Amino acid sequence: MKDEKELYELKWFDYRALSPEGATKRFCLEYQRAFSMSHMPHSSESLGESKYINIFKGATRLEDWKWFPTMTKLRQLADTYFMKYEDFWEWGFQGALDLGFKSTFPNVFLSKSLKAYILDKGKNYNMRFLRYTDSPFLNPKSYVGHEIQKDYFSYLVAFSKNFLPEKRAAYLRTLIETGRLSKKYLMEIAK
Repeated sequence: MKDEKELYELKWFDYRALSPEGATKRFCLEYQRAFSMSHMPHSSESLGESKYINIFKGATRLEDWKWFPTMTKLRQLADTYFMKYEDFWEWGFQGALDLGFKSTFPNVFLSKSLKAYILDKGKNYNMRFLRYTDSPFLNPKSYVGHEIQKDYFSYLVAFSKNFLPEKRAAYLRTLIETGRLSKKYLMEIAK
């Protein structure tokens, strides 16, 4: 596994401003959401119940949760392959179901077959789809030239290489008009 300094350059933009521990906490919360959604009973009796299951029982702090070291390894795997954490868990829980796993505790996701499933889904997704961030810091109106902002906007612009030359300008204009790309950034790189 790569060290955290190397992972900084590889991880999805929303998580770059987080410390490694903070990123793992965010990863754990995404796991809790995915776990809850996958274990939600489908009967009408559950309508008044909480949407989330507390998987952190017995831990007064998230760092004290017995699965935190495992979650750190899994988060580093997601970071290595430029995955959004919610995507990692969506593919992971789908893989656990497809591959016939009986349990979805964190250690299961370290299995060779499940990791291969998740990485294959991520590879196919990243090659075909452009993803956007919801981070206010990466909103074009917040653009101040910070390195993370430049990296994110560079990612958006680089995706234009998938288009024929005559379609690239329209693609970039659409990103600006829909509030996805900073016009100021585009002017900076055009110089």
